[in-house]
Amino acid sequence: MFALFMILWIVFNGRITLEILIIGAIVSFLLVLLTRRMSGEKFRDVMLGKWEVYHYLGYLFRLVGEIAVSSWRVIVLVLHPGREVKPKLFYFEPDIEREGIRVLLANSITLTPGTLTVGLKGGRFHVHALDASFSDGIETSELVRALERIDAAKSKRREARG
Repeated sequence: MFALFMILWIVFNGRITLEILIIGAIVSFLLVLLTRRMSGEKFRDVMLGKWEVYHYLGYLFRLVGEIAVSSWRVIVLVLHPGREVKPKLFYFEPDIEREGIRVLLANSITLTPGTLTVGLKGGRFHVHALDASFSDGIETSELVRALERIDAAKSKRREARG
């Protein structure tokens, strides 16, 4: 997890200097502490969770791809003023047990243009889509599936440690 936060820090800064690396290491370390406290996991597991880094990086790439595709769809919608826009509110409930991962999904939906997470109660998401077509397949999207796999793997690891 530390490596993921550090990579994001460097990407968001857009350059690499000694100062950015030092501050990034401190900020990443503090984020790992916060993550550990929120998830209830042991510090060692959060810091050295190499498996998680690869899965979260895969999720991050999927998210960036979804943002790009959704941005294009919103641009097309805006540039065709004659097209009738049909907003839609809908519910869906993915198979995600851990609250932190559900919150990550809710924020990812909100970050994706054309969709907004209106509510999250238990495991049920209430989402607003700019157009009804934006809601098609969200329950089975690769973004949701990636987080379900991460959640299932974390649950298995916890059970194994028992």
